[in-house]
Amino acid sequence: MQDIIQAFLDQLLAGERYCEEEEITVLHNGTAAAICTNSAVLVAREFDGSVRGYGESAGGSLAPSGHDFAIVGNRYIVDYWAFTTGESDRAILDMDHPADRVLAAILYGNPDQWDTVDHINY
Repeated sequence: MQDIIQAFLDQLLAGERYCEEEEITVLHNGTAAAICTNSAVLVAREFDGSVRGYGESAGGSLAPSGHDFAIVGNRYIVDYWAFTTGESDRAILDMDHPADRVLAAILYGNPDQWDTVDHINY
């Protein structure tokens, strides 16, 4: 499954383009690549996953004021934004692996404090 997710992330990266009018990099659907929610929504839609997010109180280190990411198969944290911005050296964490669970706790904080983002209507 990780290979399939990674192939999709590679497609997202290949589809990025610079929008001169807006002076920003956009994803293939025209949304800003710099907004974490936008890529999380695309991943969640592709893999019938969910978009989760945390605020300041969760303790995530990626973006202390808050951050959104995708959950696929109730197993994988998929974070295109964190990888492409250099905030993380990995785009996919497998929560079935203990080392990835430890890293997820550092990067994303307490899962009990994650919120579900309505990605269907986003």
